[in-house]
Amino acid sequence: MENLMHTAPPPVTQHVPNKERFLIADALLARRHYLLEALELLMRYGTLRVQSLAFGLFPNRSQPAAIAAAHRVVANAVAHSLIASADYPAHSFRYYALTAAGARVVREQGGINDAEPTTHLLKKLTRAHHREWTNVCSIAARRRGLESYAETDYYGQAFRQDLTERFGHIPDAVTFANLGNRPTAVWHEIETSRRSMRNLQTRPLRPDETDNSGIGKWRSLLHTLRQRCVLTHRGQDHRLMLVVHCASSTLLSILSKHLGLYAEKLRLQCQGGLHFADAGELGHQQTASWATFALPFESKGAGMLEVRLYLLPEGGTDPGKVWHDSDRFPWQGIEEGFELDGAYNEQFMNP
Repeated sequence: MENLMHTAPPPVTQHVPNKERFLIADALLARRHYLLEALELLMRYGTLRVQSLAFGLFPNRSQPAAIAAAHRVVANAVAHSLIASADYPAHSFRYYALTAAGARVVREQGGINDAEPTTHLLKKLTRAHHREWTNVCSIAARRRGLESYAETDYYGQAFRQDLTERFGHIPDAVTFANLGNRPTAVWHEIETSRRSMRNLQTRPLRPDETDNSGIGKWRSLLHTLRQRCVLTHRGQDHRLMLVVHCASSTLLSILSKHLGLYAEKLRLQCQGGLHFADAGELGHQQTASWATFALPFESKGAGMLEVRLYLLPEGGTDPGKVWHDSDRFPWQGIEEGFELDGAYNEQFMNP
């Protein structure tokens, strides 16, 4: 197969500078660069839509310009059978994955010797929409200069195994940041399915509930994060912070309610509460737009576990409609401090 990444550019005569030839050479180099970067994104995240590829490839462009450029990159990759696609009828979304030929290019040109195709993920797209949100959340954090891994992230394989052994849970995404001068591991959970809301609403709340769905999963995660307190990464302790991205205000309110019931049952000091959007015209019912809580870690003197619940933009229906520079993007607002007493998590403060 033709070496797509390192094909020699057209020769340029040094005696008579030719602007057109220079522009052609630059365009070819840029085309090969973005093609390889797109293949590496698909290798890393498994499946992506054009909108997410545009987000990862061209974060400094406007959304229309980035998507147009991403379409050209995808068309080039499809023409060389480097990526494959499949449509998910439920959302009318098209997802792309890395083919065996694309994986070979990544191995040969990208230097990633164990790159593998991801087309097997196209055979079952029932979780593709959820995976897209986790991937976009990770890409958004990375474009802000932060270290971040999504649930199915290729680069987080060993990290996921470590989390499973130490926590018994795998986050939808995890981001390492310095928030309030404290090394922090932001544990992201994304709730988009109606089934999650139905389970939380209709199943009876049992005191001994320990199952891994609905209320039991929510309580188990809170208990584990309070018990562990920190996540050690690259030899440094990061205090834990939980951020839940909800598809609806109803789901956000239900999760907040059960968090309060959890704290009440264990007689924990719980700070925070729901925050409401403007009601607008008189008579319209207010809806919760976000929530912040703080629960004490189990270790005495370890401080508090911050729990934040945010609404996904567009009702969680389409991550492709939200651009990285929008104030409505899920990552926005994470940096805002949570006002507590002066001794809050002081053992995590950087000198």
